[in-house]
Amino acid sequence: MIVLCCIVIGVGATLVARYGRILYVFAAFLIFTGIKMLFQDDKATALNNNPMSRFRKKWFRVTDTLHGNRFFLSLPDGKAGRAVRFMTRFSLRRS
Repeated sequence: MIVLCCIVIGVGATLVARYGRILYVFAAFLIFTGIKMLFQDDKATALNNNPMSRFRKKWFRVTDTLHGNRFFLSLPDGKAGRAVRFMTRFSLRRS
């Protein structure tokens, strides 16, 4: 996640240095998202219907419970008879 943020910041800084008018595009995007957040209601979002959540459940082993602050953990698999890697729901939780 940190690497992705650094890449986005680097690309943004390069675009601003090369094309100064791109700041207007960035400003318009920030104003648009700010207004959208202002008028958004506070109802809870169903994270199980999230496309990213469905993708993770389809392609990875995901636990149904939280295990502390861990993203990945090894748990015994009944089928294989050995420990396998699982992703936790930690990143789907909203704070």
